[in-house]
Amino acid sequence: MMATRFRNWLRSRLTNPVLKLSARTAVATVAAVLVAHLSGLAESYWAAIATLIVMQSALGTSLPVAGREFLGTALGVSTGAVLAGHFGRGVLTFGAGIFLLGLSCGALSYAHPYLRNRLDRTAYRYAGIAFIIVMLIPRPEPAWFVAIHRFFEVSIGIVVAVAMSVVWPERESPMTAALAQPKSGPKRGQKPGALSGDRLSRGRLANLTVKLMDKVRRNAHDARAVNEHLITVDNNE
Repeated sequence: MMATRFRNWLRSRLTNPVLKLSARTAVATVAAVLVAHLSGLAESYWAAIATLIVMQSALGTSLPVAGREFLGTALGVSTGAVLAGHFGRGVLTFGAGIFLLGLSCGALSYAHPYLRNRLDRTAYRYAGIAFIIVMLIPRPEPAWFVAIHRFFEVSIGIVVAVAMSVVWPERESPMTAALAQPKSGPKRGQKPGALSGDRLSRGRLANLTVKLMDKVRRNAHDARAVNEHLITVDNNE
């Protein structure tokens, strides 16, 4: 009896979505840091940050978020490398770079349908973060060197997060799956305008309300007729 209870308790804890998400995220971030270290990259924590962003995205959106982060990072580090190498790391250059990134995302989104679906505000946000890393954090290395390292670190984090989503996918709960399913059309034998579900309840409530109001009006009419009859009888007496 105790063994069965313990087994049921352990199974419920192991299938807890919060526990599984925490375990997946921890394993993925550790793997990203290890891969970045083995690749000889000095600031491997950027890989962990990139992995964390993708892993913490909503269910079913990890791959789109990874694509937006990858494109945004590539655009941000390249813009930072060009501006920092030619114009320095001044405040005006930084502000102009953020402005140009927004224009670049908007312009490139019209170049191809693939880019149109990915260079949105989310990609612009990731591009701005990568641009800030290259522009505002002072380092003795050249800007292009910093940009290449940041791009590789973020790319490692994205690849590890996508690989984790494939190897250890996040399961969808039955309630989430039911809520995510589109509303089905009318059932077989049911007219398109027929009521069902909540609409059926609302329809019945409306019918009951109408019937109740009719009954109240009839009762009021009968009471008024009886009252007039009594008044007539009193007057005749």
